[in-house]
Amino acid sequence: MNYCIQCGSPNNDRNHFCSKCGSKLLEEEVAPRPGASTLTPTANSEQTVSDTPAATVKHIHKRLIIGLSALAAVIVCMGSLGIFKTYYARTIPHIQGGSASDAVKQLKEAGIPAQTKLEFSPKRKGSFIRIDNAEEGKRWDRNTTVTVTESAGPGVPKGTVGQSGQHAQSTLEKMGLPLTVTDLSSRLPTAKGQVLATYPAEGQAVTDQSTGIHIGVGVNKPGIPAELAGLDKDKAQSQLSSQGFKVTLEPRFSSTKNLGKIVGANPSLGQITDSKTVTLFYGVDASERLDVVAPYPTDATSAERVANKEDRLVGHYCTDDGDCFNLENTSKDSYGSPRLSINGKHKENIWDNLSFCSYAEDIAGCIPTTNFEIDGKLPLSNNLIAGDSGAMELYEGGGLPYCGDIPFLSGIQVCINGQSKMYDDAGLSEPNYDGSFKNTGLQWKPLEFLLIMPVGAKLSQLESDGYFAGKSGYKPDPGRPYLIRRNNSKYKAQPASGKTDERDPFSPTLNGKADPFKDPPNRSNVYYLVENPYNWAALGGSEPNSRTK
Repeated sequence: MNYCIQCGSPNNDRNHFCSKCGSKLLEEEVAPRPGASTLTPTANSEQTVSDTPAATVKHIHKRLIIGLSALAAVIVCMGSLGIFKTYYARTIPHIQGGSASDAVKQLKEAGIPAQTKLEFSPKRKGSFIRIDNAEEGKRWDRNTTVTVTESAGPGVPKGTVGQSGQHAQSTLEKMGLPLTVTDLSSRLPTAKGQVLATYPAEGQAVTDQSTGIHIGVGVNKPGIPAELAGLDKDKAQSQLSSQGFKVTLEPRFSSTKNLGKIVGANPSLGQITDSKTVTLFYGVDASERLDVVAPYPTDATSAERVANKEDRLVGHYCTDDGDCFNLENTSKDSYGSPRLSINGKHKENIWDNLSFCSYAEDIAGCIPTTNFEIDGKLPLSNNLIAGDSGAMELYEGGGLPYCGDIPFLSGIQVCINGQSKMYDDAGLSEPNYDGSFKNTGLQWKPLEFLLIMPVGAKLSQLESDGYFAGKSGYKPDPGRPYLIRRNNSKYKAQPASGKTDERDPFSPTLNGKADPFKDPPNRSNVYYLVENPYNWAALGGSEPNSRTK
């Protein structure tokens, strides 16, 4: 049997051409030359290579080479078919650079598969912490995908609630941020000394580093039981009533999981107090929005709902990417409405703060259900709060034009080159009702504007109605209440005349709707409510090292 040196296929000794590839076989591959000796050992003879003729030795040598070539060809073929693979020993590289993405890149460049996992730490978000299932400089186990631990920034690890207070303290102190420990009233004997609540909630990152981290540790002292959080509102009311409390229930916007459940209280859940009067807040969706911001009046002299409960939107709101702000209370206006501001940046003029409705001389201008008309128009007919989408607008400026930095009230002021003056100062003896005086420097300004979207609000209806100028593939989480914040950098101030029938392009008023949002909902302008049943500011607390062990 001869083997072709081209393809390695076996051939009959007498073939002159390969039966598979057709290549010509060498003479030595076909048969020994005439007269050449062959190796034919017998029982009584011992023949060695040294006794064999040269041609025969050459023939044997060539056959050996041909056979090895054929074997190599078979091996290559088997490899290409994936029958087996050759593995080379690889070493875990020394990670250079501070980010987890750099670590993953270096591992993959070394031919080592890698994945990441997040862990709260004092390091900046995205930083490289360590490799968990391998060691730098050691040989890589080819059956292992290396795990790179990436910093999620400071936060509260899952499983913190239920730990002992001291154990949780030792873990959270390592986050490098202020840590406040608070006693929480509880009627559960097993809760004593255990962590009952945290801020941020366990599994969440810190969004306000100046506030840091709070943990609430159970104590058996009189007060509002901390364990009421998340309890059905009727059960919670019944439980407290049986303990001698006078209980009032109030609705608040909440996530789907907390509808009908306790989401807060005043005094705060967990607050140590001898008071037996408490208001419990329970979760609702858009279908009960007027019960939240315009409840039925308790005053017998009032007959209409007034949208003046802006303070029920107070809270902490964050985007998916961690940009956050606080909605905070400001001083009340003459109608008793607690106006709101963002991060406490409120101004002296009440119209410079956030409210549900525009300026009106009568409280009727802020009644979403009224049939009372002003100049033949319903006061809030252009505001979402009076519609059926479930959404609401919260905005600054009261729908008024501005003279410089001052909201302008026609009939009270005049505007001269952007400076507000009273009539006497402008040489006018009486208000400019006939419009003969021409204001100069008066403008409509794009001011802070928030679209309120409780759970159940119909975003698709707003989109089809043209509330947004563009479209986006981003879909907000419908199971959480959120706000859409208008990007006012996309707008420019527009001139105003000061006439009472002029439309404000930036706010809904009696005279028309605001211009559409230039940006549709996206990751940068959708801010979700961070639900927190505990009023940590009211609960107080202290740093761990100042507490008695």
